[in-house]
Amino acid sequence: MKSFYTELIDINGFELAILLLFLIFASVNVLDTRLKQAELRGESNPQIMPKFVITFIVLQYVSLAILVFINWKLALVAFVLKFILSVLPVMELLGSLIAKPFHKNEE
Repeated sequence: MKSFYTELIDINGFELAILLLFLIFASVNVLDTRLKQAELRGESNPQIMPKFVITFIVLQYVSLAILVFINWKLALVAFVLKFILSVLPVMELLGSLIAKPFHKNEE
């Protein structure tokens, strides 16, 4: 019988790819949330994300659902990892790098 940690380490390439896609989609989602919060606070010169960012949000939850069906323990770790990295500015920075070509500055 395998322990919890050895099952987490023993992931295949497909699970790893879905995990990375989940983190990429989640980082764009976190960046969009932070930009909306800045706009509500009234900060000067907020950056506006395009409307198709909603697809990244949907793909984030789809990839999490796939992870739940494939390996629920890995999905739980992914969700906790997303939460921890969202509190730190890591997800926001990654989302900023990914969505840099899509930013529109509103004058």
